[in-house]
Amino acid sequence: MRPNEFQLGSKVWYFYPRKYSRKSPKWQRCYTGPYEVVRVIPPVNYVLRRTPKSKPFVVHADKLKKCHSQLHKNEAVTADSAEVGTADEPHHFEAGTGDTPGQKIKK
Repeated sequence: MRPNEFQLGSKVWYFYPRKYSRKSPKWQRCYTGPYEVVRVIPPVNYVLRRTPKSKPFVVHADKLKKCHSQLHKNEAVTADSAEVGTADEPHHFEAGTGDTPGQKIKK
């Protein structure tokens, strides 16, 4: 197994599983973030912070996953509220439909 190494200032997702009643574990999102790596505590601990004003906290490298999405500076989103797909993907709507897929324009 290759160890995860994150650089200062890189964005990461933090593994924070929560149990919701009446919801299958398959459909629950276990990662929150993205967080910014503030400090590295060798060999395997990192200090994370969500926003510049938030309180930093220490986590183990096994609970982190690299964030590949392109977010604006100081934009924090939880994985529960994140949309499926990325912002770079174009939305394809059929002609004659409304603003969202499946919504027809009434005549």
